[in-house]
Amino acid sequence: MAARALPLGVPVTVLDEPALATLFRDAPDGWRALFRRYPGASGVAELSHPLPVAADTAVVHVARQCGDKCASVFRVRVARGADGRWRTVAVDPLGDR
Repeated sequence: MAARALPLGVPVTVLDEPALATLFRDAPDGWRALFRRYPGASGVAELSHPLPVAADTAVVHVARQCGDKCASVFRVRVARGADGRWRTVAVDPLGDR
């Protein structure tokens, strides 16, 4: 687990898959344990590796969960600008629960 400085405007704690799995395995109510361990957290976001579409465009899948019946999945299309920075071009919702 590592605190990362990501340019998101909110604090971010990065958990690897084994750490998250352990938290949910060891606690009878994993979501309650997560929110107790990380006060102020709004849930868990999972990002796919970027899938290249072309040299200057890619797709990233973003899943967000905040409880047993709270989840959303999005396809995010990004493009690299002339300055070399990646920017969001479109966000397509893929589903909720």
